[in-house]
Amino acid sequence: MSPAAEQGPEDLRSEGKVLERECVVCNAKGVHGRVAAALARVVLDREVAVHLVRDREEVDCGSILDVLSLALVTGTRVTVRAEGKDAASALEEVVKILEQEEDP
Repeated sequence: MSPAAEQGPEDLRSEGKVLERECVVCNAKGVHGRVAAALARVVLDREVAVHLVRDREEVDCGSILDVLSLALVTGTRVTVRAEGKDAASALEEVVKILEQEEDP
C-alpha cells in the first residue's frame, strides 16, 4: 500500500501545504511564559512545523524563548503558519491558545 493510501483525507489536505491563519492575542497578560510553554507543547511529538509571524519577524512556535521574543501583548495581531502532517490540528490548537482570555 502506498503512503498516500494509508493517510486520511485530512493528512492529504495539509501535507505539503502551508496553512495560515491570523488571530489576536486575547490573554490579559499577553503571551508570557506559561502561554509560550503551552504553544511549544503543541508542536512537541507532532509531525509539524509551526511558526508565529508578527510584522516581519517569524519565529519557531516550538521555542519558548523565540515566542517570548515577539513580545505579544494583548490585542497584538499575529499570523500562525503550520506545515506538515499534523498542520491542521496544530494550527487550530495554537490559535485557540492565543485567543484564550485565561492562561492555558
